[in-house]
Amino acid sequence: MRYFVTAGLLVCGLSGFALVGLKWDGASAAWLALTGAKAGAWLAACGLFTYVSWVHWPWRACAAPAESAYYRRQGQRLAYAMVALAGTGFALGQAARALPLLSA
Repeated sequence: MRYFVTAGLLVCGLSGFALVGLKWDGASAAWLALTGAKAGAWLAACGLFTYVSWVHWPWRACAAPAESAYYRRQGQRLAYAMVALAGTGFALGQAARALPLLSA
């Protein structure tokens, strides 16, 4: 399953890269900053998903009973971080989309 999610993240990143090329607005520093921040949120989400899938989950699966509560709490924090990154990317994308409407 993690390969499908990784492929989905790759497709989202490539389509976002293509859309940036189509909608490029080099005259607006705010648009460039929002788009750069969104790319940073996407990279952070990719890194976090990779860590959870290939590092955290195997550790949690092989943890001793005494360690399982620690890994469960850590997994919850990582899940909250993933949701926060997804929300941040969405909000930044909507802000970049609304920017021309605000300046008109």
